[in-house]
Amino acid sequence: MGDYMKKKIIIAITTVLTCLVLFLINVLVSNYFLKDYYTNDGVSIKLPRYSYGFIKTTNDLSYPRECCNTNIIFKSLRSKTYLDDFIRNYIEYLPSCYDESYFYDTKYNVTYSKYTVLNKGLYNELSVSFQKGNACLNVYTLDDKWIDIVNDSKITESTFNYKLLLSTLEQSSRLSFNERIVFDETNKYQVSGIYQKYGYTLYFNAYSSNVIGVTRIDAGETSKYALYDIGKSAEDFLKSL
Repeated sequence: MGDYMKKKIIIAITTVLTCLVLFLINVLVSNYFLKDYYTNDGVSIKLPRYSYGFIKTTNDLSYPRECCNTNIIFKSLRSKTYLDDFIRNYIEYLPSCYDESYFYDTKYNVTYSKYTVLNKGLYNELSVSFQKGNACLNVYTLDDKWIDIVNDSKITESTFNYKLLLSTLEQSSRLSFNERIVFDETNKYQVSGIYQKYGYTLYFNAYSSNVIGVTRIDAGETSKYALYDIGKSAEDFLKSL
């Protein structure tokens, strides 16, 4: 073996060892290596423990939607099989929406649109696109104009004085919620109507002591919800209608 080849081998070995040392320094001095999550600008995302370093954050323009434009790439020495298993056991069990385009983690209050592994030879990259909050809320949250729509609709069926109820809700505090809510199927008060040739049905019930729950089911069987604190017994008020 000539001196030239020996020199190339020494340089190659030195480069590999330098990269390895830098990687180890990076992960050992970081405050997240021993944790199973990483926090960026107040948003925490779940990650496999002991496995990441050399973080790169970008604005992911490949997802030009209302959610998850922040993208972070983690370089990991963990095997691709391990990382794929981690993703499958984590992401696939989260609530999803928009045909499983988004996944919401209630614990960390974060929505993901991408969570993938790329094989880079000596290491793997974990690419995560996310945003703070629940991007799936709009899937099942009534918009603020739903009462106006009812008032402008042709009502085809009503089992109570819905106009008084709507007036009360307009003057009440609307409550927020971070996940799909489930209403009691009993003691529901119903209104059906047609708005711009589209039919829908509204159901109202006592969600809790002072809170009235609203469910709207449209012609496509899509359900959306709202909660209102009316400041008095919801059950008694509904019965009075």
